Amino acid sequence: MRVLRVMIRCPNTGRAVDTGVETTSQEEFASEVLVGQSVACPHCGQTHTWSKPDAFLLVDDNPSTSATVWRPNAYRR
Repeated sequence: MRVLRVMIRCPNTGRAVDTGVETTSQEEFASEVLVGQSVACPHCGQTHTWSKPDAFLLVDDNPSTSATVWRPNAYRR
């Protein structure tokens, strides 16, 4: 079974941040309620609060080269 990591972009650096949330499919992720989650950012040192519209699903372990399953905010900052 493939595990997809839920990622967000750091609003300060634009770099991908692993939220620590995992899912097995886009459909499973669509059914999850994720509002007001927070994550400590390794890039800027701040804590970012995020919700599902801020997230994207990472297919492999390299956020800079990975294809994604779902990415609504690829260029949103």
